[in-house]
Amino acid sequence: MAPSPTGELLERDATGDATTADSDGGDRATLSPDDRYHLLQTSRRRETLRYLLTVDQVVEVGDLAEWVASREHSVPVEELRSSQRQRVYISLYQTHLPKLDAFEIVDYDKDRGRVERTERITQFEPYLGTATTGNEHSRRWWPLHGMTVLVCGAFLVGAVVGPLSLAGATLAAIVLTVYGIVTSIQALIETGLVSPSKRNQ
Repeated sequence: MAPSPTGELLERDATGDATTADSDGGDRATLSPDDRYHLLQTSRRRETLRYLLTVDQVVEVGDLAEWVASREHSVPVEELRSSQRQRVYISLYQTHLPKLDAFEIVDYDKDRGRVERTERITQFEPYLGTATTGNEHSRRWWPLHGMTVLVCGAFLVGAVVGPLSLAGATLAAIVLTVYGIVTSIQALIETGLVSPSKRNQ
């Protein structure tokens, strides 16, 4: 037997593959809560898992790194700088993908630069939900946000220089300010600039 990434004993099955052994001799495919939270600690692993949950095929590490970098920097893939791509690629290649492979969440072919999800990855669905590539969620909502801001702004201008009362101007200013704050917080959360644990490395 050999130790697992969490110090548990691994036993070899008939095919030579490693499986985690329970104390009673049975196999356990479910990750412990501590293991799941440990793997979700860094944003790059979270984004990697989120992306792989949406695909059911072998993925090139380069493509995965571009998507993670796009999420990390809140820009479309085509606008990424080479340095941004490279930093994420190296991080995934050397650290995060080997870690996920050690927990048998992905099958990682380091030599070929390819990665494929395993059944274990579905254990992270309750924590991550469904990914939207290329900041699609933001693109869906920003037109609505922008229109609302324009309407509030027009109302405020009308209250100041038009026929509306001063009370209307005050109300418009309050509504516009509160909406701006809420929208900014939402944008930071969606783009990953604010998260419960923002640790990329």
